[in-house]
Amino acid sequence: MANKTKAELLNIIGSLRRTMDDVQASRAEKDNQIKQLQADAEYDAKESDKKDNVIKHLRGLLEVADTSVVYYRNDYKQLDNNYKLTLERYAELGDECNEKDKEIKDLEQELSEMKEKRRDSARFHNATEAMGNPLYFHRVSND
Repeated sequence: MANKTKAELLNIIGSLRRTMDDVQASRAEKDNQIKQLQADAEYDAKESDKKDNVIKHLRGLLEVADTSVVYYRNDYKQLDNNYKLTLERYAELGDECNEKDKEIKDLEQELSEMKEKRRDSARFHNATEAMGNPLYFHRVSND
């Protein structure tokens, strides 16, 4: 270095200063980038916390929905069982109605036969009286 002239040394010093200025500018730019990245990281952390809270809330809603599904599924099963029992009872009542209808028809037939017998008895009585023998009718009925 002793061989170098003052002008050369000034050139080297100028070059080193420019390099130093470039390094400082680069460092300032890197510092700004680091600050921006830190700000972005803080923002991302806040957004992540918000999303975590939303996820927790949605999971809570999902648990409620799952519980509701189980409740309504059980309610549906109960209603379905009640419906089946109602259909069975309706069929039983239909059978009972058919039996009662048959009993009513049989009783109506029996009543009709009894009315016919009564009419026949009245005719016989009238015919016996018309023949002039009322005791015959009494004798027949008292036997």
